[in-house]
Amino acid sequence: MNERSIVSWTSVIVGLAMHGRGLQAVSLFQQMIRDGVAPDDVVFIGLLSACSHSGLVQEAVKFVQKIAKLYYLANSDK
Repeated sequence: MNERSIVSWTSVIVGLAMHGRGLQAVSLFQQMIRDGVAPDDVVFIGLLSACSHSGLVQEAVKFVQKIAKLYYLANSDK
């Protein structure tokens, strides 16, 4: 794609999650972050779903902790 939006990133991550390709979904999520696209709630659910469908329990725990620290706790005072 020439232009990647949060919708296109989310679509691919969720699609990978649905087909048990958790490592690829995680890799794509990390690329999305490197490209400067801010994740939203739907991306987080897709990412956790990918971990769940692929047995990536430790990775899921790390992502939940990171998500809480970086995105929710940082914005809780707003």
